[in-house]
Amino acid sequence: MRCPGCGRESIEGGVFCAYCGRSLSPMSVSPATHPAENLKRADKRLLFMVIVVFSITMFGTVILSPLLLASESEEKVIVIDPNSYYAVRLEYYGIGFLEYSDRQVAGPPILLLELTQGNYDKFVAGEDYDYIGLGMIASGGEGHSTQMGTIWVRYLVFLNDNPSAASIEFGYTATPFASLLVAGPLFGASLMIILFAVVVSKRRSSMH
Repeated sequence: MRCPGCGRESIEGGVFCAYCGRSLSPMSVSPATHPAENLKRADKRLLFMVIVVFSITMFGTVILSPLLLASESEEKVIVIDPNSYYAVRLEYYGIGFLEYSDRQVAGPPILLLELTQGNYDKFVAGEDYDYIGLGMIASGGEGHSTQMGTIWVRYLVFLNDNPSAASIEFGYTATPFASLLVAGPLFGASLMIILFAVVVSKRRSSMH
């Protein structure tokens, strides 16, 4: 093998020239990683983690919500005392389908208010409030409401301002499509799994 430095013939298979000491084989030099490349890799890993957590939370919520939170339904007769009210709380967090119906069995006409949590608190405290829906139920009359979309806590308030009692047949059905009661724990669990995987991966890389 001829030395690229001094041009003399050196021992075949040698690593260095016996005359000038120059290396007879090219040195393998690992290119230094630029800090900007490290930053780009970190950004890509972060974006990947966000996509994974978001996908698990979104698809898992849609799949698990109908399985873990079965549809709720109830039918009962409500008696509203004179000069009083009766409130029904519909506790529902997320996206779904809500349907309720009412029919007056006996008594004077009454008002039906549909209120949010905050406005119901104002109603109870005797303060000014806003309502989502307002209707009148007369003797023999029937009412029906169907809602689909984002639904939080709702109050249905049967208000009787008359000196005699009123009886109402009331029924409702609530079906969740994607509930925050499922999305919250699922998001936390998926985030912990991803972080755990990242920590394990870094430890393995540091051991090599």
